[in-house]
Amino acid sequence: MLNLALFLKCFLIGAIGIGASVADALLFMLGLTGALTLLASVTQFKGGMYAIGMLVLAWLGYNALRVRHVETRGPNLPARSLPLAALKSFFITISSPLAIIYFMSASVALLHNTHFSAQLTSIAGAVVGLGTFSVLAIVSLAAKFTRHRISERMLLRVSHVTGTLFLCFAAYFAYLLVRTMFTLLGY
Repeated sequence: MLNLALFLKCFLIGAIGIGASVADALLFMLGLTGALTLLASVTQFKGGMYAIGMLVLAWLGYNALRVRHVETRGPNLPARSLPLAALKSFFITISSPLAIIYFMSASVALLHNTHFSAQLTSIAGAVVGLGTFSVLAIVSLAAKFTRHRISERMLLRVSHVTGTLFLCFAAYFAYLLVRTMFTLLGY
């Protein structure tokens, strides 16, 4: 017999994955068309992205380190929130400074000596989107089947390690921001 709650959770995971996958594919295609390369050449834009990335990562790290209790049950979301979940994950991913900077860097590296046709750009974007969806689905399924076997203490440790990593990346973005500011000032 099919468990309706499990069935709806799988659709929710799929909706979140689809939203993030479409955003990654769009960012990748923008990168291959040169739009992100153009933005990468504007030092003020890069500085702004570094500042936003630093603040977001510091906030995520701070919140992950503050965690004192980890919920081991997943949320019970109604089916009507599936399109909303996909839309939210799309906008979170498309506006993520980390995703933009990653695809900006990747596009600069890929476009250095290569020209991509519109058809190849679309195919590459679809492959990136499918890859993102596959990774999210595998991680979600692994979490679904292993979270009951992991103690709350271990989950707290993972949260604290993740928070520390976020703060380390925030420090790196702060370094990039300072370096960009010195470049703008002519040092």
